[in-house]
Amino acid sequence: MPLVWWKAPLTWIEVDFYLVADVNDEMVSELVRTLYANKTALTNAYGVFTRFDPQAMVGDSKVPYHPGAIKAYKKLGLWLWTES
Repeated sequence: MPLVWWKAPLTWIEVDFYLVADVNDEMVSELVRTLYANKTALTNAYGVFTRFDPQAMVGDSKVPYHPGAIKAYKKLGLWLWTES
């Protein structure tokens, strides 16, 4: 719901999603694939997802990617590296 009543400047903070290493690979892979495939539904439920770009889910990160996420990114053709 928009903050139509809010009159002061608002600072926006972008938050990345991080999972712990001991989460099941298939669960993480399914989460990534679900986010990738459902931008419209996510946007309808929560408008902030209008800025979400599924093609930009992979980027340079100092935090290692979860093996399940790597599996999904490779399957979706988003994985940028060949060594993992």
